[in-house]
Amino acid sequence: KHPGGVYHLYRRADGTLWFSLLAPEEWISQKPEHVASYRLEADLSFTPVSEIAEREAEAVQLARLLPPAR
Repeated sequence: KHPGGVYHLYRRADGTLWFSLLAPEEWISQKPEHVASYRLEADLSFTPVSEIAEREAEAVQLARLLPPAR
C-alpha cells in the first residue's frame, strides 16, 4: 500500500470485495464488477476519487492558516 496511490474496489460473483491496482479500463478479459475507486491517504484512510479535488482544496485552505514551516 502506497499513500497517494489509487486503488479500485471490485466485487466477485460470490459478493466478496477486493482491491486492485488495475483500473476498470485496464482489464483485457474477465472484467470484474467495479464498485468504486479510492486514493489512499497518508493517514491510511481512503478518499473516493470523486472527492479528491475537494479534499485537496481543503488542504490548501488549511495550509494558508498555518505558519510556514522552518
